[in-house]
Amino acid sequence: MPQIIIFDEPTGTLTPEEKHQFFSLVERLRKRGVSIIFITHAIEEALQIFDRITVLRDSEHVITKATKNLDRAEVIRSMVGRNLSEELYRHGAGRRAARF
Repeated sequence: MPQIIIFDEPTGTLTPEEKHQFFSLVERLRKRGVSIIFITHAIEEALQIFDRITVLRDSEHVITKATKNLDRAEVIRSMVGRNLSEELYRHGAGRRAARF
C-alpha cells in the first residue's frame, strides 16, 4: 500500500456520481493511513473534504491552514493575492455610475 498518493485535478471531468465514488475511495485510503495530496482549483471540494489546504502562487508558498480555519474568501484571496469580490464590485459600481 502506498503511503502518499498525488492527484492532479482528478475531478475536473467526472460526473457527480463519479465524484461521489472517487471521494469514497479517497476516504477509504485515508482510513488506511494513506496521505493524499490533491491538486485542484475546486475550492468547494477542497473545503468540504480535506484536512488542510496549501495555496501556492507563482511557485511560492502563500498559506497552509487547517481547513476548519479557512473559508472560501480566504482561499480565493490567497490564490489571487487580493480580495477579488471587493475588486469586482468596486469596478462594477464605477461602470454603472458612468453610464447614468
